[in-house]
Amino acid sequence: MKKILVTGGSGFLGKELIKQLIKSGGFKVFVLCRSENDEQTVKTFAQENGYKDIKIISSSDFFTKMDSYNFDCVVHMAFARLKKGEEEIAKSIVYSKNVFSACKNNNVKSLIFVSSQGVYGNRQEIRTVDTPVMPNTTYSMAKYAVEQLLEEMLNGSDTVYSSLRL
Repeated sequence: MKKILVTGGSGFLGKELIKQLIKSGGFKVFVLCRSENDEQTVKTFAQENGYKDIKIISSSDFFTKMDSYNFDCVVHMAFARLKKGEEEIAKSIVYSKNVFSACKNNNVKSLIFVSSQGVYGNRQEIRTVDTPVMPNTTYSMAKYAVEQLLEEMLNGSDTVYSSLRL
């Protein structure tokens, strides 16, 4: 059974990903929570859906005991929304850097960073990986900065990584 860690599991996309992973079977799902409020949200979600096997991990446990988990994949979705303010977005950049570093240093096999299509700006045409980026909000600039951090930190490492622009 593959071990998958989801950051941002208390959010809309995170909960949907957890549902799909459990539904498909073959995955042991772990959720990294930065706050007690996030932990409670995930616990309530798990209870309401009858998910008994979700393992919730606090940030302190993740960063101090990462080597004991042996994750096959980390899906990094945790990121502050613009409505939380620029200070929280800055904290999300640092948090992302710490998650990437922990993955690299503990031989996580693969890492997916969920970015934003906002990195393309207000373009209306169909976007591809070759479409030039033009982030025009603090949020989209921060997401693009984290994509660049991911590339810089994990390029040449044993961790396979990708940014997914949703």
